[in-house]
Amino acid sequence: MKRSLLATLMLFVNIGMYANTNTQSTTHRTTVSAPVTSTVVTPDFFYFVRPLGQTIPGARLASFLLSVPGPGERDIVESVDWDFGDGTPATLNTLLVNHAYYQPGTYDVTMTVRYVTGETFVIVKPVIITF
Repeated sequence: MKRSLLATLMLFVNIGMYANTNTQSTTHRTTVSAPVTSTVVTPDFFYFVRPLGQTIPGARLASFLLSVPGPGERDIVESVDWDFGDGTPATLNTLLVNHAYYQPGTYDVTMTVRYVTGETFVIVKPVIITF
C-alpha cells in the first residue's frame, strides 16, 4: 500500500513539473448538482493542462482526476463519467483521464459520479485552453 501511494505521489510530482497551473482559476464557476439529502461526500476533480507535443503544434493535453473522495473512500464510487465539452464522445467509468484539445477556448467539463448508495453528483468546471 505504501509503495503504491508513493508511486502515485511521484507520478503527480513528475507530471506537475510540466503542468500549466494557471488554468485552474478560482475566479471561474463550479456547478454542483447533488441529491437533496446526501450521505456521501460531494465529489470534486482537478486538472492540469500541458502541451501535447511536437507532433501537433498548439494542441494541449488535459489530465483530469477525481480528487474527492480520496483513495481510501473510492470503494463507494460506482462510476465516474467525463464529458469534455468539445463535442467528443464521453469517457465512461474512469477516475483518471487524459483528453486532447485542438482549439483554444473555454470548455465546460462535466464529471458525473455515481455512488454505490445510488446517489449521483454532476460537477461542471470550466477549463481554459490557451495556445
